[in-house]
Amino acid sequence: MRQTTKRIGNIPRHKNIRLKADCYISSTASQAERHGYKMKAYVLLANGFEEVEALTTADILARAGIEVKMVKVPTPDGEACKAVSGSHGFKIKTDLLLSGEFPEGDCHGQKAPLPQSDAAEAVAKLSDGDCVVLPGGMPGTTNLGASEAVLAVVKDYYTKGKIVAAICAAPSVLGDNGYLQGRKATCFPGFESRLAGANATGSAAEIDGNIVTGKSMGSAITFGLKVVEALLGKDAADKVEANIYRG
Repeated sequence: MRQTTKRIGNIPRHKNIRLKADCYISSTASQAERHGYKMKAYVLLANGFEEVEALTTADILARAGIEVKMVKVPTPDGEACKAVSGSHGFKIKTDLLLSGEFPEGDCHGQKAPLPQSDAAEAVAKLSDGDCVVLPGGMPGTTNLGASEAVLAVVKDYYTKGKIVAAICAAPSVLGDNGYLQGRKATCFPGFESRLAGANATGSAAEIDGNIVTGKSMGSAITFGLKVVEALLGKDAADKVEANIYRG
């Protein structure tokens, strides 16, 4: 492997390690910090997302000093407010809408669906991120895969060499759209047929180029640490792991 120089997000030129699919990651978090740049991750939440996978990943990333934003993906059965309902009924208040703005006031659980996201606007809105995360869960995964705006954001991140991460059933969204060809990947057991062209390993989590995949809710910590590793390097991930005293 050879060292090269390339821009990551808004970081000025500095040395990084070149990986498959033109993915460039810093060897340590300090490189980004020296340039005054804080990496950002967007977690995409549609109704029926898996709560532990979403929140654990967001928590691990935040512990690594990565800015995390929870993004609501509108669905026909959703509420007209910032809340998104998880697959087990827990509601999470999001930071922003995938495209457009939230209506003023509290919807108080009103089932008035928000307009479907505009793909071009969603890509522009999330263009300052370094990573996009797709939690699993049902019907959350189905709702993510059915959103043209989500698919446009994933394509934009993938083609620019940014980190695209998906866990549980959500790697199927990547497989269905051809992003796992020739890569090692993992997913919830039973979804292997949706990982088109991938080497399905069954591991807790995998990094291959700019793609990170995780197996299940039980693998959420490992998955989150792999995303940190993909963004900031193994030293940064090891530091987070040591500080959470995992048994």
